Amino acid sequence: SIGNNTKLLETFPHAMEITVLAKETEYADTISKLCKVLNEQMEIAVDKTCGLHVHLDMRNRKPEEPFANLVSMQHFLYGMGPANRKSSKYSIPIKDKKWKLSDNHYDGISSNSYNKYKTIEIRMHSGTTQANKINSWIAFLLGIINAPAITSVPKSIHDIKDLLKLDTKLVTYIEGRIAKFASQHKKTEGEAEVKKAAGHMEKLDEVSAMPTSEPEEDSEVA
Repeated sequence: SIGNNTKLLETFPHAMEITVLAKETEYADTISKLCKVLNEQMEIAVDKTCGLHVHLDMRNRKPEEPFANLVSMQHFLYGMGPANRKSSKYSIPIKDKKWKLSDNHYDGISSNSYNKYKTIEIRMHSGTTQANKINSWIAFLLGIINAPAITSVPKSIHDIKDLLKLDTKLVTYIEGRIAKFASQHKKTEGEAEVKKAAGHMEKLDEVSAMPTSEPEEDSEVA
């Protein structure tokens, strides 16, 4: 907890870490209620120092396959957020799909939490108090870890829908997120790399031009 971390408190004197425990069948309602309180009854705000970390419960799963699936899909996952979440030292991309306990807490897909909590921690999402963003992100992650073994990286957003059996609304959300940040990834990684980071989306240039009314997110630290 940041409340017990003197160094963090000196750097971010008004920072707060909120931990939510919820069943997979109940998380959406829990998150929605929490965000309603945060946004309507409290003076809560996020900035580029904030992050959203999700711990995926492995107590009733063998972690090897979920971990490999997540690594196979990490280009989609990073493509859904600001480009600096991929370059940040606090959410480092994984190169090897083979399950092993990592000494690095700051891996974007982290096995470091497994010994203590029996979880895989996903660290690459930027901070938010918007319930739809959090719930959609969790739904996507659960779709990935509950899917059969992913033997190759999907080539399009349509392949994701079929592979993970996602509903149309969630797929539209994923596509919109990737479109929103595609220009950032182009600037930092070049045209070839952004197509990979954005999930090899079909007609990427057309999608990148889609308008958005939301302010651009930026997150570096948490």
